[in-house]
Amino acid sequence: MRILLVGKYKLTRDGLRFGLAGRRAELEVVAEASSLPEAVAECGGSVPEAVVIEYALVAEGLSAGAAPDDAPQVRPDDARLDQLTPRERDVFRLLGRGLSNAAIARALSITERTVKSYVGRVLAKLGLESRLQAGIAAYAHHIGAGSVRLPLPPA
Repeated sequence: MRILLVGKYKLTRDGLRFGLAGRRAELEVVAEASSLPEAVAECGGSVPEAVVIEYALVAEGLSAGAAPDDAPQVRPDDARLDQLTPRERDVFRLLGRGLSNAAIARALSITERTVKSYVGRVLAKLGLESRLQAGIAAYAHHIGAGSVRLPLPPA
């Protein structure tokens, strides 16, 4: 699984990398960033399968109340969230946990094609440009921790 690490300090990112290193051999950190806008730019056209974000960085950005003018909006208002159907909310929640389409499909017992459709609708309804932004927005809204139980991948 390709992972993007986001942490304000290199020491924090090193700690996240170390924590992930012993988990599973198939976890590969492909990029690092020190801020959310940098993370979006770092990914460019390629999207990692998961994003690990230092929680303090998210909280700091949200409490500041403002982002640089060129930073993408990744925290849709609650009115937009209310537009999501229950199943779109499930998909949004799992994006917040950094899951790939395949993992979301397994967790919800639907096809990957259906997941792609839901992801597209979530992005459109929330005014987001990428699944990375959706994952960050779900995480920022504390939606990533939900009731859907996920099986661990085989070791």
